[in-house]
Amino acid sequence: MGKLKRGKKLKNGKKAADVFRVCAIMLFASLIRCAAVYFFIVPNKFAPGGVTGAASIIYHLTGGKIPAGLTIIVLNIPLLILAFFKMNKTFALRSLIVVVILSVGVDVLGMLNVPQYGIEEGADKMLAAIFGGAISGASLSFVFKVNASNGGTDIVGAIIQKRYSATNVAWFIFIFDAAIALLGGILLNDFVPVMYSFVAMFVSSKVSETVTRGFTTAVTFTVVTKKPNELGGKIIAELHRGVTAVKSVGLYTGEESTLLQCVVRKRQVSEFHRILKETDGEAFAFAMPATEVLGQGFTRPLEKRENEKN
Repeated sequence: MGKLKRGKKLKNGKKAADVFRVCAIMLFASLIRCAAVYFFIVPNKFAPGGVTGAASIIYHLTGGKIPAGLTIIVLNIPLLILAFFKMNKTFALRSLIVVVILSVGVDVLGMLNVPQYGIEEGADKMLAAIFGGAISGASLSFVFKVNASNGGTDIVGAIIQKRYSATNVAWFIFIFDAAIALLGGILLNDFVPVMYSFVAMFVSSKVSETVTRGFTTAVTFTVVTKKPNELGGKIIAELHRGVTAVKSVGLYTGEESTLLQCVVRKRQVSEFHRILKETDGEAFAFAMPATEVLGQGFTRPLEKRENEKN
């Protein structure tokens, strides 16, 4: 009974920790997105697509009479309802929380008259586009990690991806966002912000991709060698990386060789080159970037082999 109670407590504790982690990520993502919208996007008349872009356009068309935060929540309501029925309740509820925090945060900052970047003469619009896009991209990657979204075209993209998994959703979102940005230029009769909006969208997508995949990058080496045991052994012993061996035949020469494949961290590339040169200078090798690596040695510790335990 004691073990059962202890196990139940551990399970409940883990569940509570997971809930706290998700809530913390959602709050952080919402607040930094709020900062991007209020400090960089709205004051510079940027319309980097989606609901946020539409809110920025409406704000400036009405001379600030309709708050951007209010527009964001109103335009997101039908999309959130759609997400509730087309996606799942958890995704819709978490997205709603993110959108509410974002909307309220933007309008509260406005009511407090917190200074914005770009309203003063001579402000660097490019800097605003880069920072606004980078912060927005980071926010997007964080909410995606906890099965949520920032609303707007993110919801549309998630729904399309669920129904048509083979479809390149990024193109649909880009076309819609680009249309919003161009519409903003037409309505506001100013196409300079449109160009900066495209910069913001590009930076946002790149930062989101980088954060989502993680900053830990690696390199995949493929080596054709006639000394597989010697070369593989040194890689395992010195670099502590696993090696996969596959028997191969060169169609041009007809000679049998072994194809070795190994994933190493970037900092180990020079050491890999040294081992390869010292062990088999005749080997044929090529490398490819590996931006997302899962498994032992990368996302979890290496397990000791049986001969190392004894």
